[in-house]
Amino acid sequence: MILVKNKLRKYTETVHCSDRFAIIRIGNLLIVNVYFPCAGTDNRIDVCKDILLEIESWYQHFDWCHCLIAGDFNCTLDSTDPVAPSIASFIDECSLVHCDKLYPSDKQYTYCNESLNQHSLIDYALVSSTVLVCSTPTRSLISNFVIMDPAINFSDHLPISVSLLCSLSG
Repeated sequence: MILVKNKLRKYTETVHCSDRFAIIRIGNLLIVNVYFPCAGTDNRIDVCKDILLEIESWYQHFDWCHCLIAGDFNCTLDSTDPVAPSIASFIDECSLVHCDKLYPSDKQYTYCNESLNQHSLIDYALVSSTVLVCSTPTRSLISNFVIMDPAINFSDHLPISVSLLCSLSG
């Protein structure tokens, strides 16, 4: 196991880490984990726009990589939330695709508060369209996407899982 970890370490790079997002690169795959501010946060729209601008800058810097952006967007993307248009524009400009649209799930929500009877889809996984271009009918770079519903979950969010193939060279 240690030998495998040491071999993979040379293909892995921490690109950026901040309080709202972290970026790592594994081979030719850029992975961005995001946490957008929730409704009611001071200057929420400006904070979200700044996050998107920074991520887009890194995305362009690593334009040779496939990209996965996933996490808590704290926004239903097809809603009237004031942040939704900025995120939609970012998705279009970066040619990203929703994994939940590629792999429809039985679960149509990722946030649930049973006591308040609230459910919403605010956690997403987005992939660069290059992931789809490199796919063939017999082999896809995305092998799975699931909104999980574990028996034990101490969060009000359901975890999402995405399986992607990446290329390691060198």
